[in-house]
Order: sequence, then C-alpha cells, then structure tokens
Amino acid sequence: MTDRPQIVGTWGARSAAELLGVFRGPGAAAADVIEVRIDLPDDGPAHVRELVAASPKPVLATCRRRAEGGRFAAGERDRIDVLLRAGDAGAAWIDVEDDVTDRDVERIAGTGAKLLRSRHVATLPDDAESTAEQLVSMPGDAAKFVALHGGADDALRMLTILRDVSRGGVGRLCGHVVDVPFTRPASAVVGAPFVYAALQPGGRIGLAMPTVLGLRRRARWDRLRPGRPIFLLLGARVEGSVGPDMLNAAFEATGPSVVALTWSLDDPAPAIEAIRRFRWAGAAVTIPHKERVLASLRACGARAAIDADADAVGAVNTIVRAGETLAGHNTDLGGLADALALHADTGAASGRAFLVLGAGGAARAAVTLASRLGARPIVFARRPEAAAALGAVTVATAHDAAATRPAIVVDATPAGPPGGTPCFDPGLLPERAVVLDMLVYARPTAMLASAARAGHVVVPGLAMLVAQAARQVVLLGGAPPDVRGMRAVGERALRRRDAPIVLVGLRCSGKSTVGERLAAVLGRTFHDTDREIEHLTGQSVEAMLRAGEEPRFRALEDQVLRAALDVPGAVVACGGGAALHAEAFAALAAFGTVVLLDAPDGVLLARRAVSPRAALTTLSPAEELAGQRDARMSVYRAAARLEVDVASLDAQTVADRVAAWWDADAAAD
Repeated sequence: MTDRPQIVGTWGARSAAELLGVFRGPGAAAADVIEVRIDLPDDGPAHVRELVAASPKPVLATCRRRAEGGRFAAGERDRIDVLLRAGDAGAAWIDVEDDVTDRDVERIAGTGAKLLRSRHVATLPDDAESTAEQLVSMPGDAAKFVALHGGADDALRMLTILRDVSRGGVGRLCGHVVDVPFTRPASAVVGAPFVYAALQPGGRIGLAMPTVLGLRRRARWDRLRPGRPIFLLLGARVEGSVGPDMLNAAFEATGPSVVALTWSLDDPAPAIEAIRRFRWAGAAVTIPHKERVLASLRACGARAAIDADADAVGAVNTIVRAGETLAGHNTDLGGLADALALHADTGAASGRAFLVLGAGGAARAAVTLASRLGARPIVFARRPEAAAALGAVTVATAHDAAATRPAIVVDATPAGPPGGTPCFDPGLLPERAVVLDMLVYARPTAMLASAARAGHVVVPGLAMLVAQAARQVVLLGGAPPDVRGMRAVGERALRRRDAPIVLVGLRCSGKSTVGERLAAVLGRTFHDTDREIEHLTGQSVEAMLRAGEEPRFRALEDQVLRAALDVPGAVVACGGGAALHAEAFAALAAFGTVVLLDAPDGVLLARRAVSPRAALTTLSPAEELAGQRDARMSVYRAAARLEVDVASLDAQTVADRVAAWWDADAAAD
C-alpha cells in the first residue's frame, strides 16, 4: 500500500476496442490504477492479455458475476480462469469476492497479483462493522466494502467503519455508499486506500460516480489526505453549487488547510455528528437546512454556541468546530450587507422602505438587515402567514409592494431563473431602486433582467454568495481572502455549469440523437430547437417545410435559438439552419460551447435517403447539401471548439467522445 489514497479509474466498455480507446484518454492518464472490467465487454475474456498489457497504469482486474451486477454469465470455473489469466498477464491487483474458495484465492495469489477482497451489498447489514473486520482479515492485500443504497445515516456509518478499520493513515479497507456520492471523496480522509471514479463521464457501469478528472479538480484530490479536515456544504441538492470552488480557491491561497466538499442530504443531523466524530472543520449550510441546524445546535446545550447574527436571523448557515464545541454563525446577514454596499449607499436606506420578496430563512436575513439599516422592512410573499411571522409589515399585492417606494428590493425566493417569470415586476416601482436577487446563475435571472430593463441598479446573487463565503473563510481561521479572485472563480464555475453545449451541423449529422445521449451522460437537460418549434406550433417541422412555410419556420427558429440562452445547463441540438440566424446564433455561441458534428456528403445523403427530409430548394439532394455546406460550415467552424467526424461512429460513441472532451476541458479551465 501507499502512504496516500489512490484513484481507481473504471469504465464499462462495450468492447475491448472501445476500452483500448479510453486508455488513450486524459482520464486514464490521471488515474493511479485502472480497473479493467473484463465481464462488461462482450469480448472482454478473449482479450484479457491485450487489455492488461495496453493499460497505461497498473491494472485492477475485475470479472463480476451477473448476480452481483456484472455481466459474466459462464460458470465459476470459467470466471476464475479469466482472473488467473489476468494475473498471469501482469495485472497488479485482482478483485476477489469474499466468497471465493480458499483454493482459488491461493491460485490467484500465485500469479503474483495483489488481492482486493470485495463484498457488495444492497444496504448496510446490521453486522456491517464485523463484516468489514472479516473482509480485512481474509487472505489478501486490501478490501472493498460497498453498499448500493442508503442515506446520510448509512454514509456516516460507512465512513466510521473505514476510519475504525484504518486506525489512522491509509488503511486496507475502501468503501462507499453508491447513493451518497459524498462518501467517495470523503472516504479518502478517513483512511480508504482506493477511491473509484469514472475514466470518462457516465462511467457506463450503471452507477453514479465522479470522473477521475472531476475528482482531482473539484474535490481537490491532491489535498485530500487521511485526517485532512473537511468543510462541508450541506443542502438538499448541492452538487452543482459553485461555493466549494470559491472556498477551495480561498483555502489554497490564504488557508486554513481544509477542503470543501458537497454533501446532499435530507436531514443535516448525520452531517453534524460527522463534524464532531471526525473532527472536521465545519459546514456551510444552505436550503433547506438552516433553521433545522439552528434547532439541532440549540439542543446540544453547552456543546454548541450560537452567535448573535444567527440568533437574530433564526438560522445558521455556517458551523465551525472549535475543540468539542460547534459554533453556529450566520454570514448571510453580513454577506447581504457587503453585496449591497458594493452597489449602493446602504446608509441612505434609513427611513425608506426595504422590500423583501419571500418568507423563508433567506428572507429573514434580509428583514433583519433592513432593521439594522434603519429601513422599514416590507414583506411580500405568497404565504401571508409565513410573511407575518417575520415580524415586518406585510403587503398583499405587487402594487401594494411597489407603492411603498422601496430604496432596496431583495428577492429571497427560488422563483424566476433566467428566462423565467419574476415573482414581482420591478417595472412597477415608481423610483429607481437597488434590486438584489439571491438566486445564483451565470446569466441574469428573470428578476434582474426585468429590473435592468426598468433602469434599476441590479446586484447578482453571486455577489452575496462570494461575500458570505469570504466571511466563512475568516471564521475558519483564514486570512481575509481575495474577494475579486473568489468571484472570478465563481463566475468561471457558473459559466461551466450553466452555459449550454451547442451541437451544430448539417442535416442528418445526428445532432438530436447524439444530443439526447450526451445530455444523459453529463446529467444535463436536453433542448432540441426543432422539437421546441413543434411544441410551440403543434405541427412537425417537416410538415411546415413541406407546406412551403419555411419563412415562418425560420422566424420560430430564431426565437427558440434566443430562448436557448436561458436554459441553464442544457445540451442544445440546433437545426441545420442555425447559421442563418447571425445575431441569435452568435449570442448562443458566445455564451455556450459549440461542438460541430460532420461527415462527408455521401454519408449525410445516405442517411437522408433512409430518413427522407423535406426539400428546401428545387435542387437535387446532393446539390442542395453542397449549397448548404458552402453557406453554413464556415460559420459553424468559426464558432466550434470541437469538431467530430461522425461518419463511422454510432451516436453513443460520439456522445462519449464529446463528454470526455468536455470533462478534460473542465479540468483545464
């Protein structure tokens, strides 16, 4: 074993040739060990020696039975023979399940490979602790214990088992709960020798997992060591948050020596216990756990402390461990004040109305700030009883809210992402105001876009997120961070998260088919401009074109291209004529990442023959295609960051290649 955990890269290839191609990718280069799943490719057993020899990193050979989620359908004798051949071919490690006979274990060990004794269970059994001890006591060099399903309590239990078995430093037991992605990087700080990740996005083994490059980049792999304190980001769905990116940049620049990781959970109690048990640094707390964390800390009595801001707001958004005490803070209040102060003289708000939209925990922070500024807090929310509980004046209608003539408006609702509808029309305001929306997106939210059109001063939610995160760094003992630098990191991360991947190309290049598969691999939404037009009109694109309605179709195409800008985190498949809309396409290309799919004319014409398309001219299909290539491809090539020749590739292979490029591009960003 080594003195630090290692990343095991894995990939569910459909063929040996496909896996050999993945070996040449950046994910394989970044892995420490490569798991070769011999059972998954149809021809895997026939190419064992070739695969082991071709791997750029030491091989961990696995051949999983069907009953355990694998694809090996032959008998146990044949399976053991495959593993023996892998060992003889030079595999560094072989995955050997805990029920393999002692005789076969001896034979496999005789090849010179190290043995990873493994057990996979649906859920953690009652005797999970003793099961783990049995695994590490078996003949072998390391062990793997995986639960497919479970929640936050199971994650805490798994991490505790790993820590107890490792007894400090890198131990002999690795493991995770598949349903809880956080357990993968977190296992590295409690002693796991291996952490599994996908060589390319998707993984292709039916399990959600980070990529090797993503684990190194987002989880700051080079800083994850046994005993390293973690600063958690807790929320219902926080994997897409840019908070950890900004915090980790600040930690690396000014300290403290901690790593920020996301943990999505329904109940924060197991995370609070994990902070105590593993002596982690603390946590940033977001929706919907801020009030529950305050109640949990208050219930701890002398083992917890609540600061004045958290007490005033009635919510904790930051936990800091100091010895045996957990201190609850609220940096939303100060972060909101800092963000507003960057754009306006908040002192001038004294005596003026301060309009708060919403009635949740975030709204409570805004009401508290309004009172501290000497302003008159006014609350407009769809739940009157919740609004009244904030202790401020409430209004029943948007017109009543506007009539208060607020100096500052804070939108603390989840409504109105980019392209959506704001919960309040800032155009109703009779005077110029400062408008802040707490939602965090790369493009202006519906509220901010409307406010800007109405001539108001707009403050994006990222400004508040950066300011409150900077305060968290200081609470953890770090020096005041470079706020501009944190914001730059946040802006890059937001753009990476929200900007669309735009597929372009001529007709029949496979944009829609590839787009659906690419979206599935990357966990993004899929947005097809032709389908959007069909949804708007109730008529197929082909029917419109065959009816001679191309001008109408092109007008709608321009409309949906513009709308695609405001579909956060989408894969957008454009119609073949997207290049005809110079302004709309230029805006989409400038914000998103353009990928060009192309093939020789003969291939595209053959596809068109199989799936006939409406003619756009009186020319022959070949002449029409040649004209489109001349008119459009220079636009597409000028915008594209990646071009893929799809002539000999199926849609899934194209999607996988684009996803692998996207993963590598993110790592280099």
